[in-house]
Amino acid sequence: MPNPLNVLSSPTRRRALLLSMVVTLIAFLLLGWLMSQLSKADERQLAMASASRTEQLFNDMVLPARRQLLALDKLRHLPCSELKDKLAKMAALEKYTRSIAVFYPDHVCHSFLGRLDENRLATWAPPELIHQPLTLVASNPIVQDRPALLLWRGEPDLSRGVLVVIEGLYFYDLLGQASRFSNDQVALVVGSKAMLGLQKQVVDAASLAPALARIKSPQGFEVQISDGHSHSSASHWRWLLAALVAGLLGLFCYFALNRREGPKAELKRAMERNEFFLHYQPVLALEDLSVTGAEVLMRWRHPVQGLIAPDIFIRAAEDTGLIVELTRHLFTLLEKELAQWEGGRFKLGVNLAAEHLHDGTLTRDLLALKGRLPANIQLVAELTERQLIGEDPLVLKQLQDCRAAGIQIAIDDFGTGHSSLAYLERLPVDYLKIDKSFVSALDSGSVQAPVLEAIIQLGHRLGMELLAEGIETERQAQFLRAKGVEYGQGYFYARPMPAPTLRQWLATAGSAAAANLTALRKEAGKKPD
Repeated sequence: MPNPLNVLSSPTRRRALLLSMVVTLIAFLLLGWLMSQLSKADERQLAMASASRTEQLFNDMVLPARRQLLALDKLRHLPCSELKDKLAKMAALEKYTRSIAVFYPDHVCHSFLGRLDENRLATWAPPELIHQPLTLVASNPIVQDRPALLLWRGEPDLSRGVLVVIEGLYFYDLLGQASRFSNDQVALVVGSKAMLGLQKQVVDAASLAPALARIKSPQGFEVQISDGHSHSSASHWRWLLAALVAGLLGLFCYFALNRREGPKAELKRAMERNEFFLHYQPVLALEDLSVTGAEVLMRWRHPVQGLIAPDIFIRAAEDTGLIVELTRHLFTLLEKELAQWEGGRFKLGVNLAAEHLHDGTLTRDLLALKGRLPANIQLVAELTERQLIGEDPLVLKQLQDCRAAGIQIAIDDFGTGHSSLAYLERLPVDYLKIDKSFVSALDSGSVQAPVLEAIIQLGHRLGMELLAEGIETERQAQFLRAKGVEYGQGYFYARPMPAPTLRQWLATAGSAAAANLTALRKEAGKKPD
Protein backbone atom coordinates (compact mmCIF):
# COMPACT_ATOMS: atom_id res chain seq x y z
CA MET A 1 0.00 0.00 0.00
CA PRO A 2 1.46 3.43 -0.92
CA ASN A 3 2.60 5.66 1.87
CA PRO A 4 0.04 8.47 2.33
CA LEU A 5 2.88 10.89 2.88
CA ASN A 6 4.21 10.09 -0.57
CA VAL A 7 0.81 10.57 -2.15
CA LEU A 8 0.31 13.85 -0.33
CA SER A 9 3.72 15.24 -1.16
CA SER A 10 3.85 14.11 -4.80
CA PRO A 11 2.94 17.57 -6.22
CA THR A 12 5.55 19.12 -3.98
CA ARG A 13 8.11 16.56 -5.07
CA ARG A 14 7.28 17.13 -8.71
CA ARG A 15 7.65 20.87 -8.16
CA ALA A 16 10.92 20.32 -6.29
CA LEU A 17 12.15 17.99 -9.05
CA LEU A 18 11.30 20.54 -11.76
CA LEU A 19 13.00 23.38 -9.88
CA SER A 20 16.03 21.19 -9.18
CA MET A 21 16.31 20.26 -12.85
CA VAL A 22 16.16 23.94 -13.81
CA VAL A 23 18.81 24.78 -11.20
CA THR A 24 20.97 21.90 -12.41
CA LEU A 25 20.75 23.00 -16.04
CA ILE A 26 21.48 26.65 -15.24
CA ALA A 27 24.33 25.68 -12.91
CA PHE A 28 25.77 23.32 -15.54
CA LEU A 29 25.73 25.99 -18.23
CA LEU A 30 27.10 28.71 -15.94
CA LEU A 31 29.79 26.51 -14.43
CA GLY A 32 30.78 25.17 -17.84
CA TRP A 33 30.98 28.66 -19.28
CA LEU A 34 32.86 30.02 -16.25
CA MET A 35 35.33 27.14 -16.22
CA SER A 36 35.79 27.53 -19.96
CA GLN A 37 36.50 31.23 -19.57
CA LEU A 38 38.90 30.64 -16.69
CA SER A 39 40.57 27.89 -18.67
CA LYS A 40 40.90 30.14 -21.70
CA ALA A 41 42.35 32.90 -19.52
CA ASP A 42 44.87 30.44 -18.11
CA GLU A 43 45.64 29.17 -21.59
CA ARG A 44 46.17 32.71 -22.85
CA GLN A 45 48.41 33.49 -19.91
CA LEU A 46 50.46 30.33 -20.43
CA ALA A 47 50.53 30.96 -24.17
CA MET A 48 51.83 34.50 -23.63
CA ALA A 49 54.56 33.18 -21.34
CA SER A 50 55.50 30.50 -23.86
CA ALA A 51 55.47 33.00 -26.73
CA SER A 52 57.66 35.39 -24.76
CA ARG A 53 60.25 32.69 -24.02
CA THR A 54 60.24 31.51 -27.63
CA GLU A 55 60.57 35.06 -28.96
CA GLN A 56 63.58 35.66 -26.75
CA LEU A 57 65.24 32.48 -27.99
CA PHE A 58 64.58 33.44 -31.62
CA ASN A 59 66.02 36.89 -30.97
CA ASP A 60 69.18 35.24 -29.69
CA MET A 61 69.37 33.31 -32.96
CA VAL A 62 68.66 36.24 -35.29
CA LEU A 63 70.65 39.04 -33.63
CA PRO A 64 74.13 37.58 -34.32
CA ALA A 65 73.22 37.23 -38.00
CA ARG A 66 71.95 40.81 -37.96
CA ARG A 67 75.28 41.99 -36.56
CA GLN A 68 77.14 40.03 -39.24
CA LEU A 69 74.99 41.68 -41.89
CA LEU A 70 75.75 45.17 -40.61
CA ALA A 71 79.47 44.43 -40.34
CA LEU A 72 79.72 43.09 -43.91
CA ASP A 73 77.69 45.91 -45.37
CA LYS A 74 80.70 48.15 -44.80
CA LEU A 75 82.99 45.70 -46.63
CA ARG A 76 80.88 44.75 -49.63
CA HIS A 77 82.88 47.05 -51.91
CA LEU A 78 85.94 44.80 -51.42
CA PRO A 79 86.74 42.17 -54.06
CA CYS A 80 85.88 38.52 -53.38
CA SER A 81 89.55 37.62 -53.13
CA GLU A 82 89.80 39.72 -49.99
CA LEU A 83 86.42 38.68 -48.54
CA LYS A 84 86.04 34.95 -49.04
CA ASP A 85 88.25 33.88 -46.13
CA LYS A 86 86.57 36.39 -43.85
CA LEU A 87 83.12 35.17 -44.96
CA ALA A 88 84.05 31.55 -44.32
CA LYS A 89 85.37 32.38 -40.88
CA MET A 90 82.31 34.44 -39.92
CA ALA A 91 79.92 31.69 -41.09
CA ALA A 92 81.87 29.01 -39.27
CA LEU A 93 82.06 30.88 -35.97
CA GLU A 94 78.35 31.67 -35.75
CA LYS A 95 76.33 28.62 -34.75
CA TYR A 96 73.05 29.48 -36.44
CA THR A 97 74.43 31.01 -39.64
CA ARG A 98 74.33 28.59 -42.54
CA SER A 99 76.06 30.80 -45.12
CA ILE A 100 77.00 34.36 -46.04
CA ALA A 101 77.18 35.77 -49.55
CA VAL A 102 78.23 39.13 -51.00
CA PHE A 103 76.58 39.83 -54.33
CA TYR A 104 78.14 41.79 -57.15
CA PRO A 105 76.51 42.58 -60.49
CA ASP A 106 78.30 39.77 -62.33
CA HIS A 107 79.39 37.35 -59.64
CA VAL A 108 78.89 36.18 -56.03
CA CYS A 109 81.34 35.70 -53.18
CA HIS A 110 80.09 32.79 -51.04
CA SER A 111 81.29 31.78 -47.57
CA PHE A 112 81.97 28.13 -48.47
CA LEU A 113 81.58 27.97 -52.27
CA GLY A 114 83.96 30.83 -52.90
CA ARG A 115 83.52 32.82 -56.07
CA LEU A 116 80.50 32.13 -58.28
CA ASP A 117 80.60 33.67 -61.73
CA GLU A 118 76.91 34.54 -61.97
CA ASN A 119 74.53 36.52 -59.76
CA ARG A 120 71.24 34.62 -59.93
CA LEU A 121 69.68 35.96 -56.74
CA ALA A 122 66.92 37.80 -58.59
CA THR A 123 65.78 34.52 -60.16
CA TRP A 124 64.91 32.74 -56.91
CA ALA A 125 64.68 35.34 -54.14
CA PRO A 126 61.10 36.11 -52.96
CA PRO A 127 59.87 39.64 -53.76
CA GLU A 128 59.56 40.55 -50.08
CA LEU A 129 63.30 40.11 -49.53
CA ILE A 130 63.98 43.75 -50.29
CA HIS A 131 61.06 45.03 -48.19
CA GLN A 132 61.31 42.95 -45.01
CA PRO A 133 64.11 42.88 -42.44
CA LEU A 134 63.68 39.11 -42.37
CA THR A 135 62.38 36.66 -44.98
CA LEU A 136 61.33 33.02 -44.55
CA VAL A 137 61.82 30.53 -47.43
CA ALA A 138 61.06 26.81 -47.57
CA SER A 139 64.22 26.07 -49.63
CA ASN A 140 66.88 27.70 -51.78
CA PRO A 141 68.99 26.69 -54.80
CA ILE A 142 72.05 25.84 -52.77
CA VAL A 143 70.38 23.67 -50.12
CA GLN A 144 67.15 22.14 -51.37
CA ASP A 145 64.14 21.34 -49.11
CA ARG A 146 65.61 23.02 -46.08
CA PRO A 147 63.99 26.15 -44.72
CA ALA A 148 66.02 29.24 -44.05
CA LEU A 149 65.70 32.78 -42.79
CA LEU A 150 67.23 35.43 -45.08
CA LEU A 151 68.63 38.81 -44.10
CA TRP A 152 69.39 41.16 -47.01
CA ARG A 153 71.10 44.48 -47.08
CA GLY A 154 71.79 46.02 -50.46
CA GLU A 155 70.36 47.35 -53.66
CA PRO A 156 66.63 46.96 -54.40
CA ASP A 157 67.40 45.23 -57.71
CA LEU A 158 69.50 42.62 -55.84
CA SER A 159 72.55 43.45 -58.03
CA ARG A 160 74.74 44.34 -55.10
CA GLY A 161 74.45 43.58 -51.40
CA VAL A 162 74.99 41.13 -48.51
CA LEU A 163 72.83 38.06 -47.78
CA VAL A 164 73.03 36.16 -44.50
CA VAL A 165 71.25 32.80 -44.41
CA ILE A 166 70.17 31.39 -41.02
CA GLU A 167 69.67 27.62 -40.76
CA GLY A 168 65.91 26.87 -40.50
CA LEU A 169 66.31 23.44 -38.88
CA TYR A 170 67.22 25.10 -35.60
CA PHE A 171 63.91 26.95 -35.69
CA TYR A 172 62.07 23.68 -36.44
CA ASP A 173 63.61 22.11 -33.35
CA LEU A 174 62.85 25.07 -31.11
CA LEU A 175 59.26 25.36 -32.37
CA GLY A 176 58.72 21.61 -31.87
CA GLN A 177 59.92 21.76 -28.28
CA ALA A 178 57.75 24.77 -27.53
CA SER A 179 54.69 23.09 -29.10
CA ARG A 180 55.16 19.90 -27.12
CA PHE A 181 55.68 21.85 -23.91
CA SER A 182 52.57 24.00 -24.26
CA ASN A 183 50.37 21.46 -26.06
CA ASP A 184 49.59 24.21 -28.56
CA GLN A 185 50.63 25.07 -32.06
CA VAL A 186 53.64 27.38 -31.89
CA ALA A 187 54.51 29.09 -35.14
CA LEU A 188 57.21 31.48 -36.34
CA VAL A 189 55.50 34.02 -38.59
CA VAL A 190 57.63 36.06 -41.00
CA GLY A 191 55.67 38.19 -43.40
CA SER A 192 53.10 36.03 -45.18
CA LYS A 193 54.82 32.75 -44.29
CA ALA A 194 54.81 30.67 -41.12
CA MET A 195 57.04 27.87 -39.91
CA LEU A 196 55.53 24.97 -37.91
CA GLY A 197 57.85 22.91 -35.75
CA LEU A 198 55.88 19.70 -35.18
CA GLN A 199 54.86 19.45 -38.83
CA LYS A 200 58.28 20.66 -40.01
CA GLN A 201 56.86 22.70 -42.82
CA VAL A 202 56.44 26.26 -44.04
CA VAL A 203 52.84 27.32 -44.72
CA ASP A 204 50.87 30.44 -45.45
CA ALA A 205 50.38 32.47 -42.29
CA ALA A 206 46.69 32.93 -43.18
CA SER A 207 46.09 29.18 -42.69
CA LEU A 208 47.00 29.27 -38.98
CA ALA A 209 44.31 28.77 -36.33
CA PRO A 210 43.20 31.85 -34.36
CA ALA A 211 45.95 32.99 -32.04
CA LEU A 212 45.83 32.53 -28.28
CA ALA A 213 48.87 34.75 -27.97
CA ARG A 214 51.29 36.53 -30.27
CA ILE A 215 54.44 38.56 -29.70
CA LYS A 216 56.12 40.66 -32.36
CA SER A 217 59.88 41.01 -32.37
CA PRO A 218 61.72 44.11 -33.61
CA GLN A 219 63.88 41.68 -35.61
CA GLY A 220 61.07 41.23 -38.12
CA PHE A 221 59.29 38.08 -36.99
CA GLU A 222 56.33 37.15 -34.81
CA VAL A 223 55.76 34.21 -32.49
CA GLN A 224 52.15 33.06 -32.60
CA ILE A 225 50.58 30.40 -30.41
CA SER A 226 47.28 28.90 -31.55
CA ASP A 227 44.98 26.29 -30.03
CA GLY A 228 46.25 23.07 -31.49
CA HIS A 229 42.99 21.25 -30.53
CA SER A 230 44.95 19.24 -28.04
CA HIS A 231 42.70 20.47 -25.21
CA SER A 232 39.62 18.53 -26.26
CA SER A 233 40.25 15.97 -23.53
CA ALA A 234 40.75 18.69 -20.94
CA SER A 235 37.62 20.42 -22.22
CA HIS A 236 35.63 17.21 -21.79
CA TRP A 237 36.90 16.88 -18.25
CA ARG A 238 35.90 20.47 -17.50
CA TRP A 239 32.36 19.89 -18.71
CA LEU A 240 32.22 16.59 -16.86
CA LEU A 241 33.28 18.35 -13.67
CA ALA A 242 30.68 21.07 -14.31
CA ALA A 243 28.03 18.37 -14.77
CA LEU A 244 29.08 16.68 -11.52
CA VAL A 245 29.00 19.91 -9.51
CA ALA A 246 25.72 20.98 -11.09
CA GLY A 247 24.22 17.57 -10.38
CA LEU A 248 25.25 17.74 -6.73
CA LEU A 249 23.82 21.24 -6.50
CA GLY A 250 20.58 20.02 -8.07
CA LEU A 251 20.38 17.14 -5.57
CA PHE A 252 20.98 19.51 -2.69
CA CYS A 253 18.29 21.82 -4.04
CA TYR A 254 15.87 18.91 -4.43
CA PHE A 255 16.36 17.63 -0.89
CA ALA A 256 16.33 21.14 0.54
CA LEU A 257 13.05 21.94 -1.22
CA ASN A 258 11.55 18.63 -0.12
CA ARG A 259 12.66 19.30 3.42
CA ARG A 260 11.20 22.80 3.33
CA GLU A 261 8.26 21.97 1.07
CA GLY A 262 7.37 18.51 2.40
CA PRO A 263 3.98 17.35 3.73
CA LYS A 264 4.36 19.48 6.84
CA ALA A 265 4.86 22.64 4.81
CA GLU A 266 2.00 21.61 2.50
CA LEU A 267 -0.36 21.24 5.45
CA LYS A 268 0.70 24.52 7.01
CA ARG A 269 0.31 26.34 3.72
CA ALA A 270 -3.10 24.74 3.19
CA MET A 271 -4.27 26.05 6.56
CA GLU A 272 -2.92 29.52 5.83
CA ARG A 273 -4.63 29.60 2.42
CA ASN A 274 -7.92 28.18 3.71
CA GLU A 275 -7.78 25.13 1.47
CA PHE A 276 -9.53 23.06 4.15
CA PHE A 277 -13.30 23.21 4.41
CA LEU A 278 -16.03 21.45 6.39
CA HIS A 279 -18.86 19.13 5.48
CA TYR A 280 -21.60 17.93 7.80
CA GLN A 281 -23.34 14.53 7.69
CA PRO A 282 -26.71 14.55 9.42
CA VAL A 283 -27.44 12.15 12.29
CA LEU A 284 -31.03 10.97 12.64
CA ALA A 285 -33.02 9.30 15.39
CA LEU A 286 -33.98 5.93 13.93
CA GLU A 287 -37.25 5.79 15.87
CA ASP A 288 -38.87 8.78 14.15
CA LEU A 289 -36.17 9.85 11.63
CA SER A 290 -35.89 13.31 13.16
CA VAL A 291 -32.58 15.08 12.71
CA THR A 292 -30.71 15.32 15.99
CA GLY A 293 -27.35 16.64 14.82
CA ALA A 294 -24.46 16.08 12.45
CA GLU A 295 -20.89 14.84 12.35
CA VAL A 296 -18.27 17.41 11.28
CA LEU A 297 -15.99 16.14 8.50
CA MET A 298 -12.93 17.99 7.23
CA ARG A 299 -12.06 18.09 3.54
CA TRP A 300 -9.04 19.40 1.63
CA ARG A 301 -9.13 20.75 -1.90
CA HIS A 302 -5.48 20.87 -3.01
CA PRO A 303 -4.79 23.50 -5.70
CA VAL A 304 -2.93 20.95 -7.86
CA GLN A 305 -4.17 17.51 -6.87
CA GLY A 306 -7.78 18.37 -6.19
CA LEU A 307 -9.60 16.68 -3.33
CA ILE A 308 -7.28 14.79 -0.98
CA ALA A 309 -8.80 11.82 0.84
CA PRO A 310 -9.19 12.49 4.59
CA ASP A 311 -7.34 9.33 5.60
CA ILE A 312 -4.32 10.60 3.62
CA PHE A 313 -4.03 14.11 5.02
CA ILE A 314 -5.02 13.06 8.55
CA ARG A 315 -2.30 10.41 8.50
CA ALA A 316 0.14 13.02 7.18
CA ALA A 317 -0.86 15.46 9.94
CA GLU A 318 -0.31 12.74 12.56
CA ASP A 319 3.08 11.76 11.15
CA THR A 320 4.28 15.37 10.91
CA GLY A 321 3.05 16.40 14.36
CA LEU A 322 0.40 18.78 13.00
CA ILE A 323 -2.75 16.88 13.94
CA VAL A 324 -3.49 19.05 16.99
CA GLU A 325 -2.91 22.23 14.98
CA LEU A 326 -5.15 20.87 12.22
CA THR A 327 -7.88 20.11 14.78
CA ARG A 328 -7.67 23.66 16.10
CA HIS A 329 -7.97 24.89 12.53
CA LEU A 330 -11.15 22.80 12.25
CA PHE A 331 -12.43 24.50 15.41
CA THR A 332 -11.75 27.91 13.83
CA LEU A 333 -13.64 26.98 10.66
CA LEU A 334 -16.48 25.56 12.75
CA GLU A 335 -16.77 28.76 14.75
CA LYS A 336 -16.95 30.89 11.59
CA GLU A 337 -19.59 28.73 9.91
CA LEU A 338 -21.88 28.12 12.89
CA ALA A 339 -21.49 31.33 14.88
CA GLN A 340 -25.03 32.39 13.85
CA TRP A 341 -26.64 28.95 14.03
CA GLU A 342 -30.36 29.11 14.70
CA GLY A 343 -32.85 26.47 15.69
CA GLY A 344 -33.33 23.97 18.43
CA ARG A 345 -30.81 21.80 20.19
CA PHE A 346 -28.33 20.39 17.68
CA LYS A 347 -25.63 17.84 18.48
CA LEU A 348 -22.31 18.36 16.68
CA GLY A 349 -19.85 15.46 16.59
CA VAL A 350 -16.19 16.47 16.28
CA ASN A 351 -13.45 13.88 15.66
CA LEU A 352 -10.40 14.28 17.90
CA ALA A 353 -6.90 12.82 17.67
CA ALA A 354 -4.99 10.77 20.22
CA GLU A 355 -2.22 13.39 20.30
CA HIS A 356 -4.74 16.00 21.38
CA LEU A 357 -6.00 13.71 24.07
CA HIS A 358 -2.54 13.01 25.47
CA ASP A 359 -0.95 16.47 25.32
CA GLY A 360 -3.25 17.84 28.06
CA THR A 361 -4.85 20.63 25.99
CA LEU A 362 -8.02 18.88 24.83
CA THR A 363 -10.28 20.11 27.61
CA ARG A 364 -9.07 23.69 27.28
CA ASP A 365 -9.55 23.74 23.50
CA LEU A 366 -13.00 22.14 23.63
CA LEU A 367 -14.21 24.52 26.33
CA ALA A 368 -12.92 27.47 24.30
CA LEU A 369 -14.82 26.21 21.24
CA LYS A 370 -17.96 25.59 23.25
CA GLY A 371 -17.84 29.14 24.54
CA ARG A 372 -17.66 30.57 21.02
CA LEU A 373 -20.51 28.51 19.57
CA PRO A 374 -24.21 29.25 20.05
CA ALA A 375 -25.71 27.78 23.21
CA ASN A 376 -28.08 25.53 21.27
CA ILE A 377 -25.18 23.50 19.85
CA GLN A 378 -24.26 20.45 21.88
CA LEU A 379 -20.64 19.40 21.32
CA VAL A 380 -19.90 15.68 21.10
CA ALA A 381 -16.21 14.75 21.28
CA GLU A 382 -15.63 11.63 19.17
CA LEU A 383 -12.63 9.49 20.05
CA THR A 384 -11.76 6.10 18.56
CA GLU A 385 -11.67 3.04 20.72
CA ARG A 386 -7.96 2.63 19.99
CA GLN A 387 -7.23 6.12 21.39
CA LEU A 388 -8.83 5.25 24.70
CA ILE A 389 -6.93 2.02 25.32
CA GLY A 390 -4.76 2.23 28.43
CA GLU A 391 -5.00 3.42 31.97
CA ASP A 392 -3.71 6.96 31.44
CA PRO A 393 -5.06 9.10 34.32
CA LEU A 394 -4.69 12.23 32.17
CA VAL A 395 -7.08 10.78 29.58
CA LEU A 396 -9.71 9.94 32.17
CA LYS A 397 -9.34 13.33 33.86
CA GLN A 398 -9.85 15.22 30.59
CA LEU A 399 -12.90 13.16 29.65
CA GLN A 400 -14.43 13.75 33.07
CA ASP A 401 -13.75 17.48 32.87
CA CYS A 402 -15.30 17.72 29.42
CA ARG A 403 -18.40 15.84 30.50
CA ALA A 404 -18.74 17.99 33.59
CA ALA A 405 -18.65 21.06 31.33
CA GLY A 406 -21.54 19.74 29.23
CA ILE A 407 -19.56 18.18 26.40
CA GLN A 408 -20.70 14.68 25.53
CA ILE A 409 -18.28 11.84 24.73
CA ALA A 410 -18.63 9.25 21.97
CA ILE A 411 -16.47 6.24 21.17
CA ASP A 412 -16.04 6.19 17.38
CA ASP A 413 -15.52 3.05 15.25
CA PHE A 414 -16.61 0.90 18.17
CA GLY A 415 -15.85 -2.79 17.74
CA THR A 416 -12.55 -2.32 15.91
CA GLY A 417 -10.47 -1.94 19.10
CA HIS A 418 -9.70 -4.25 21.99
CA SER A 419 -11.05 -2.44 25.04
CA SER A 420 -12.01 -4.58 27.97
CA LEU A 421 -15.54 -4.42 29.37
CA ALA A 422 -14.27 -3.32 32.77
CA TYR A 423 -12.32 -0.43 31.22
CA LEU A 424 -15.32 0.71 29.15
CA GLU A 425 -17.49 0.76 32.27
CA ARG A 426 -15.12 3.24 33.90
CA LEU A 427 -15.09 5.64 30.95
CA PRO A 428 -17.43 8.66 31.08
CA VAL A 429 -18.96 7.89 27.65
CA ASP A 430 -22.41 8.84 26.30
CA TYR A 431 -22.47 7.14 22.90
CA LEU A 432 -21.03 4.15 21.13
CA LYS A 433 -20.67 4.64 17.35
CA ILE A 434 -20.87 1.27 15.60
CA ASP A 435 -18.26 1.03 12.84
CA LYS A 436 -19.70 0.89 9.32
CA SER A 437 -17.91 -2.37 8.56
CA PHE A 438 -20.35 -4.17 10.88
CA VAL A 439 -23.33 -2.39 9.36
CA SER A 440 -22.36 -3.28 5.78
CA ALA A 441 -22.00 -6.93 6.86
CA LEU A 442 -25.79 -7.12 7.17
CA ASP A 443 -26.17 -7.14 3.38
CA SER A 444 -23.13 -9.23 2.55
CA GLY A 445 -23.88 -12.11 4.89
CA SER A 446 -20.44 -11.73 6.44
CA VAL A 447 -19.45 -13.52 9.62
CA GLN A 448 -19.32 -10.06 11.21
CA ALA A 449 -23.13 -9.82 11.19
CA PRO A 450 -23.49 -11.78 14.47
CA VAL A 451 -20.79 -9.56 15.96
CA LEU A 452 -23.03 -6.55 15.30
CA GLU A 453 -25.78 -8.00 17.52
CA ALA A 454 -23.21 -8.62 20.25
CA ILE A 455 -22.01 -5.02 20.04
CA ILE A 456 -25.59 -3.73 20.30
CA GLN A 457 -26.23 -5.90 23.37
CA LEU A 458 -22.97 -4.68 24.95
CA GLY A 459 -23.91 -1.06 24.40
CA HIS A 460 -27.30 -1.54 26.01
CA ARG A 461 -25.69 -3.35 28.95
CA LEU A 462 -23.28 -0.42 29.47
CA GLY A 463 -26.23 1.98 29.42
CA MET A 464 -24.94 3.90 26.43
CA GLU A 465 -26.87 5.09 23.42
CA LEU A 466 -25.86 3.62 20.07
CA LEU A 467 -25.21 5.33 16.75
CA ALA A 468 -24.72 3.25 13.60
CA GLU A 469 -22.43 4.62 10.88
CA GLY A 470 -22.54 3.93 7.15
CA ILE A 471 -26.24 3.01 6.73
CA GLU A 472 -26.81 2.65 3.02
CA THR A 473 -29.85 0.42 2.55
CA GLU A 474 -33.41 0.10 3.88
CA ARG A 475 -32.67 -3.41 5.12
CA GLN A 476 -29.82 -2.11 7.30
CA ALA A 477 -31.99 0.70 8.66
CA GLN A 478 -34.87 -1.66 9.54
CA PHE A 479 -32.58 -4.14 11.28
CA LEU A 480 -30.86 -1.50 13.40
CA ARG A 481 -34.15 0.14 14.33
CA ALA A 482 -35.61 -3.22 15.31
CA LYS A 483 -32.58 -3.96 17.51
CA GLY A 484 -33.03 -0.72 19.41
CA VAL A 485 -30.17 1.31 17.94
CA GLU A 486 -31.08 4.92 18.74
CA TYR A 487 -29.28 6.89 16.02
CA GLY A 488 -27.93 6.43 12.52
CA GLN A 489 -26.09 8.20 9.74
CA GLY A 490 -25.15 7.27 6.20
CA TYR A 491 -25.81 7.77 2.52
CA PHE A 492 -29.26 6.20 2.92
CA TYR A 493 -30.32 9.35 4.74
CA ALA A 494 -27.96 12.07 3.58
CA ARG A 495 -24.48 12.56 2.23
CA PRO A 496 -22.00 14.98 3.86
CA MET A 497 -22.74 18.57 2.77
CA PRO A 498 -21.48 22.12 3.37
CA ALA A 499 -23.11 24.32 6.01
CA PRO A 500 -25.37 26.36 3.65
CA THR A 501 -26.69 23.15 2.09
CA LEU A 502 -27.20 21.68 5.56
CA ARG A 503 -29.40 24.63 6.52
CA GLN A 504 -31.54 24.13 3.41
CA TRP A 505 -31.70 20.40 4.01
CA LEU A 506 -32.80 20.90 7.62
CA ALA A 507 -35.55 23.25 6.49
CA THR A 508 -37.18 20.36 4.63
CA ALA A 509 -36.20 17.65 7.07
CA GLY A 510 -39.25 18.25 9.33
CA SER A 511 -41.81 17.39 6.68
CA ALA A 512 -39.69 14.49 5.49
CA ALA A 513 -39.43 13.17 9.03
CA ALA A 514 -43.24 13.30 9.43
CA ALA A 515 -43.71 11.43 6.17
CA ASN A 516 -41.15 8.84 7.20
CA LEU A 517 -42.79 8.43 10.61
CA THR A 518 -46.15 7.82 8.92
CA ALA A 519 -44.56 5.15 6.75
CA LEU A 520 -42.97 3.50 9.75
CA ARG A 521 -46.23 3.35 11.69
CA LYS A 522 -48.06 1.91 8.71
CA GLU A 523 -45.50 -0.84 8.65
CA ALA A 524 -46.26 -1.48 12.32
CA GLY A 525 -50.03 -1.59 11.60
CA LYS A 526 -50.79 1.74 13.33
CA LYS A 527 -52.64 4.85 12.16
CA PRO A 528 -50.90 8.17 12.04
CA ASP A 529 -51.82 10.74 14.72
